[in-house]
Amino acid sequence: MNNLLAMTVAGSVIVILMLLIRPVTAKLFSANWQYRIGKMVIIFFLVPVSLFAEKLASVFPQLVSQNQYSGTSPMLVPIAEQKNGLLNAINAVDTTMEQHLTIEVIQVVSTIWLFGAIGFAVWHLYCYRRFMKSLQANSIAAPEDTAVLLSSCKAALGIRCGVELMQNATIPSPMLVGLLRPMILLPTANMQEINLKLVLTHELMHLKRKDLWVKMLALLAGTVHWFNPLVHVLRKDISTWGELACDEALATKMSLEEKRLYGEAILNTLDNQSGINTAFCSSFCESKKYIKRRLTMILNAKKIKKHIAIFAAVAVLAIAGVGTAVSAFAADSKEIVNDNVTNVTVEKTASQLDINVDRELTESKQVINVDIKSLESGKFVCLGEYTLEEGDLIAYNLTAEGEGNINVGFYKAGDPSNSDGYLGHMMYAGNSIIDKNFNMKVTDKLAGTYYLWVGNFEGATLDNIKGSVEIAVES
Repeated sequence: MNNLLAMTVAGSVIVILMLLIRPVTAKLFSANWQYRIGKMVIIFFLVPVSLFAEKLASVFPQLVSQNQYSGTSPMLVPIAEQKNGLLNAINAVDTTMEQHLTIEVIQVVSTIWLFGAIGFAVWHLYCYRRFMKSLQANSIAAPEDTAVLLSSCKAALGIRCGVELMQNATIPSPMLVGLLRPMILLPTANMQEINLKLVLTHELMHLKRKDLWVKMLALLAGTVHWFNPLVHVLRKDISTWGELACDEALATKMSLEEKRLYGEAILNTLDNQSGINTAFCSSFCESKKYIKRRLTMILNAKKIKKHIAIFAAVAVLAIAGVGTAVSAFAADSKEIVNDNVTNVTVEKTASQLDINVDRELTESKQVINVDIKSLESGKFVCLGEYTLEEGDLIAYNLTAEGEGNINVGFYKAGDPSNSDGYLGHMMYAGNSIIDKNFNMKVTDKLAGTYYLWVGNFEGATLDNIKGSVEIAVES
């Protein structure tokens, strides 16, 4: 869930930044630049950049948390290094009840998110199947001379994959559909008024630029982040700038007369446009809203000057850097919270941190054997009631199979969610806790009756939990 939140925060920040600077960038940079920024944002919504936070530690050292010790038994970490993040951890462990409540809340939120994502995906899959069935039911093969023209346009653009060409009486505008089996559909009405070569070249350019795949990735981002309105703003933005970038790619190679004909072809299909759903296709004329900007960009399209291209590349890198930093910071903030609560060895008094007694210098009082067949995530097992006296030393040695996270400790209360009087390990370090030396000492204030609990704090199920808890004194 942390990675999902980090992705949605990073993506949202870039969308907001993109919209804020749009009045300036729309004048300075090309439509293709705007389109590339949109595609980059999709990556931040779909790829957990926070997973690479450790590699960015040298660049953002202040973002690195105590999680660098994750996967290692905390008793193997030098005690002096544990002190740095321990004060907040001690306060956090005093509110273990809140930790368990937080886990329950996360589970509820995760369930809501999962059902929302499934519902979003199922609805759009249904709409897609209905859309394609409608097209297939009303499509007929295009005339042979049109197919010959299509082959000529494909050769001019260097497209080698097969493209089916059909006519359809129900569509208002030419369109490209199909991810794996691309098909260009032409309306049967008013086609005599349209420059067919320009129409086919336009749709083939969409195919060459893989614009349908970009739309599908944007839809996937919308599925994962269905709760975030900014991802749906991004989807519309991707569709708009994808169309403008396609026009730009063609117009930069056209003469002024060809640009005029291209604009006329768009205007001739504009009257036929009737709010077609473009989520699953690339239509020759998707919307009337941006028609003025579209025609203006076609007429003014030209090759980008070198210094503008360099400036545009730097701007892309800067925006990507902002997104990466936000993603790392968002994920790391969550990890810091977790680490302060569970990712360090916790003793109730600072004086206990100085305890590190070799086994040869101790006399064992009691060894409590642990043999638990299985523990599901969030489950705890009480291994009995024990009396701890002042000066007692405690060492935990447990191993398990699976990818859960062992939690073991003495609690004064008969409930592991109550941390009133606690001596043990709370961690996300994995399935083993090995104390080579005794690192905990019972003070006079902590002496008393305790319950010994072993649990799987969070993660997958743990199996074959074995080992021992040893109580000793200095000899």
